[in-house]
Amino acid sequence: MLVSTLVFAVFLFRKKFIKLFVVIGLVVFSYQVITGPIYTHFNVIRSDSTESLGIFVQISAAIIKNDGTISKEEMTYLETLMPKEDWKNLYQPNNVDNIKFKERFKKQVIKDDPKKFLETVLGLIIRNPGLTLEAYMKQTEILWHANFSLELDNLRPLFRNQLSGQQGPFFFMTREQRGN
Repeated sequence: MLVSTLVFAVFLFRKKFIKLFVVIGLVVFSYQVITGPIYTHFNVIRSDSTESLGIFVQISAAIIKNDGTISKEEMTYLETLMPKEDWKNLYQPNNVDNIKFKERFKKQVIKDDPKKFLETVLGLIIRNPGLTLEAYMKQTEILWHANFSLELDNLRPLFRNQLSGQQGPFFFMTREQRGN
């Protein structure tokens, strides 16, 4: 994908491709410097490698909670992460952290073999498309149904004024409080 994008960019910006590659090079260099020596110097704690798989954890929990179609092998594997009753009891449609940060959730199993975890979840997704879509939409609902009644330029995440929404409460600072 990246290579095809670069080829397309070269064609699209053929008269300015040197500038394009200089900019791309600066971006890549900056990323490497920031996430390398700067992170190390300031002791930045890197996120856990399983963080990027949170939506798959959430989908798995939704399918278990709603008694979706799960083979014995898949359930056995998922129970190596956490017992079935915990999956059901801890599942919250809009909060995967309730599962991921429990001590009973053995994320080391995922770290040891992320491919096995993804294969298992993809099998669940294929056999449970309705539950998968529902779980995904509930997890990402804050993006689709924010329903803020204030003007967009009034919103700043400075946690002073409460707004209610389906995922709320949310707190923002008004224009008057910002001094604009």
